[in-house]
Amino acid sequence: MSAFLASDLSVVIVTYNSAAHVRECVERLPPEAQKIVVDNASWDGTKSLLADLGVVAVQEPRNNGFARGANLGAELAEGKHLLFLNPDARPCADAIAHLMAVAATRPEFGILGAAAYSEHGEFLPRCAGHFPSASGMLSTAFGFDALRRHLKAPGHRARLGRQAARGEDAVAVDYVVGACMLVRREVWRQLGGFDEVFFMYGEDVDLCARARELGILTALAPGARCIHEGGASARSRQDMLCQLFAGLVTLGRRHGTRTLRRLVAPILMLHAGVRTVAWSVAGLASARARAEASAWKGVWRAREIWRRGYDGRAGAGDL
Repeated sequence: MSAFLASDLSVVIVTYNSAAHVRECVERLPPEAQKIVVDNASWDGTKSLLADLGVVAVQEPRNNGFARGANLGAELAEGKHLLFLNPDARPCADAIAHLMAVAATRPEFGILGAAAYSEHGEFLPRCAGHFPSASGMLSTAFGFDALRRHLKAPGHRARLGRQAARGEDAVAVDYVVGACMLVRREVWRQLGGFDEVFFMYGEDVDLCARARELGILTALAPGARCIHEGGASARSRQDMLCQLFAGLVTLGRRHGTRTLRRLVAPILMLHAGVRTVAWSVAGLASARARAEASAWKGVWRAREIWRRGYDGRAGAGDL
């Protein structure tokens, strides 16, 4: 694909103890793009790495979360499009050029996301989808989603996977995740950026939900692929899950149906309870299962904090 102008794209990366990933992430970016890295008070050597990468570096004195860091980076952006990229997300060849090409030819979409894959080449359906519903969250809580994927049963996520495999240019969805998300600059300004009440997880879905309320569409661009490790900046599996649940509670209460607003916290408490029991039983058989059981027990113990959501001030320090 043809190169784009330097004024077209600014890439914003937010790091927190990302020394193992940030160099490769930056080196995969198009040379003509403006590169901005906001570091959230890393202590693993990320700061010293940034000095050698030729980026606009912002050093935060403390970790104020992804949304805050991304907004700081966006304030320095000069491009007509903003690409938010996780340090553990590696765009495949021509992925960013493909996103830019779709943005140029499909003006009805204000937000675009790349199709995420695992290291083993498996499509990760969590990279895009429909907004959460009470029935969908109950299905996930009891493991029916996992069973459906195992059986290759039809459904929205399976359909997304097929569309990704075909490399379609754009598939309309309710949300895309912020691991590799392209936002038109005028849309970003109209929305006021990410809501900084979210510390980690959920701010991307919230942005897409607010865009939809204004009639701005979101799409997955399957021809743009990235490898996404996921959770690389989390202190632990338990922390990641607690922050994810706090984000889901906040999203459900802000953007869900009346039923979901009422039930989102109880459903997630059920989810945590089911996983705690299931992994505790499985933990009798393997070390990995014991580690997963330990993480879910921690999530269960912290339920009175994350069930408040970020709007209820379930802060990162609490989680």
